[in-house]
Amino acid sequence: MCQARKHQEIDEEKHQKEKEKPEETFDLDIPGSCMEIGVDYPDGFIATFNGISSLSKCRKLCQGEASCVRIVAIPTTNRCILKNSRHSEGTKVSWAAKQGSISISMECVNADAPEDEKKARKHQEIDEEKQRKEKEMPRRKEGKEKTDNESEDECVLKDTDLQGGSIRRIVDVSSMEECRGFCENNIKCVSIVFIQDVERCVLKDKDHGDPEPRTGSEALTMKCWEEKKGRNGDEQENEKPGKDEEEQHKEKEMSHRKEGKEKADNEQEDTCVMKDTDLQGGSIRRIVDVSSMEECRGFCENNIKCVSIVFIQDVERCVLKDKD
Repeated sequence: MCQARKHQEIDEEKHQKEKEKPEETFDLDIPGSCMEIGVDYPDGFIATFNGISSLSKCRKLCQGEASCVRIVAIPTTNRCILKNSRHSEGTKVSWAAKQGSISISMECVNADAPEDEKKARKHQEIDEEKQRKEKEMPRRKEGKEKTDNESEDECVLKDTDLQGGSIRRIVDVSSMEECRGFCENNIKCVSIVFIQDVERCVLKDKDHGDPEPRTGSEALTMKCWEEKKGRNGDEQENEKPGKDEEEQHKEKEMSHRKEGKEKADNEQEDTCVMKDTDLQGGSIRRIVDVSSMEECRGFCENNIKCVSIVFIQDVERCVLKDKD
């Protein structure tokens, strides 16, 4: 008798707690013009989410899935179902429809969205595309650098100096790769010598000069590097068929654009040059044998720290600076 009363008390307490438990709500916070109440779109299933409290949250889940074109929400169970374009026609006799499902097309929602919301979504898409490209760029760059470095390693003459033919000496150069970059930007340069211990790069106008042993020096001929690079990185390109007329036209157009850009750069440079003026402090590199302000500017563009330059015509010297 006591045990039966105990069970009865437990059941009554449980029932009371269920009564006191707050009822879950579901907000219909999307424009009514897009809602199809009591309608389901079978098939095309992507995912189901429980415990969703509003249509807007269900819509947000759909926006996070590239293939999602429709949501089917069941307010009575706080369920959100995402559908792709392979769903069937709308019906009112499915299990979801009988529970009062609400179907919404994302195309309709996007069309009815406020202007500021559309702009925000557009900015989000642009940011996502930008992030995707930024992820791809390091991989492409890594592949190119790998090919360049492999070519360089094969051609570098360790502990070797090339006598004669020096056309420029550049200090504060941290690697053979950086030294090679200076050579690529000098039309006369055909070989380089990089001296690691003093961080010096010497550009040469001779293929080999007179090689002689020198501890800590590394020599490289551009001819060797270009040949190896072509073999390592451009084999597939060489196997491609000849360019058609359209490609040739595009190349010609690009050449014209480049010429126009160079002309515009030079005109802009003239308006920004301060004659007979020096900028004190902030020097990060001095480069000798520089023949023009334009060439000096080119060195600055290739140095991430450089924000201003001083070109001294009479001694052909270019000074890169990290201060405005």
